Amino acid sequence: MSNSFVEGDIVESKDGGPKMHVLDIKRVGSKELISCCWFDESLSRQIHIASPETLVLVRKSAITPTQKLFRAVTKQDDVAKSYLQGNLWFRSHKWFRELEGEDNLEGVGTHRVRGTSGMNRDAFDEYHEQPAFFMSFSESVKGARSFDRGSDSHTLLEVQNPIKLRDEVIKKLLNKDFVMINWVKMEYGKTIEVDHELTPIEASERKYRQKPEEYRIEREWRLQILFRQSFRTINDTLKFRWGQDIGNLFKLAKSK
Repeated sequence: MSNSFVEGDIVESKDGGPKMHVLDIKRVGSKELISCCWFDESLSRQIHIASPETLVLVRKSAITPTQKLFRAVTKQDDVAKSYLQGNLWFRSHKWFRELEGEDNLEGVGTHRVRGTSGMNRDAFDEYHEQPAFFMSFSESVKGARSFDRGSDSHTLLEVQNPIKLRDEVIKKLLNKDFVMINWVKMEYGKTIEVDHELTPIEASERKYRQKPEEYRIEREWRLQILFRQSFRTINDTLKFRWGQDIGNLFKLAKSK
């Protein structure tokens, strides 16, 4: 497989064109082919299949197999045991926006083009146009506990291999209506300056990885499922019972 690109990288063609997410890397005979996606101006998903030598790297995927990630779950109702059995819940941004005391700009990106005074609200702000569901983790024990306002009445779980967890979730959802499953590292600040007007895919990324500065203690990573526009659900929580293939990727962690 390619030493240059991994799933989740942002690339573009050497001949120019849109910035694209690397979805998959496969070998067909003696050739290596990279599947990429982007959203056009109508917010429709487009696929491009290319050989590695025709692409240039824009930004590397930030996650690594050894990245420490923690999640604090309530000690009630055997929730930790449920995780270890592979039962995972993914929430929508809308679900968090409607929680009392939570960030009412959850899932809403903003930016200012350098040299201008106005604030821009990023694309895909409406929940139904590009459904996304995610699970939150933290780089630190303190951050994981802060998701529930610092309570110590939790069992601490650790992801054993974030890349493996993502890949297993992709396998479980094959042939479903998802566009992309990947790790998103959160940025903190709602007044980030950029040097150009953002394209739809850049604006989508901004939306899904921005939180206000006061949440910086969380040091959050999200395992995010981005669905096709055609995906519809009346729920803001997706509950998956996937079994031991997923459960084995979690372990009980010591408080530190």
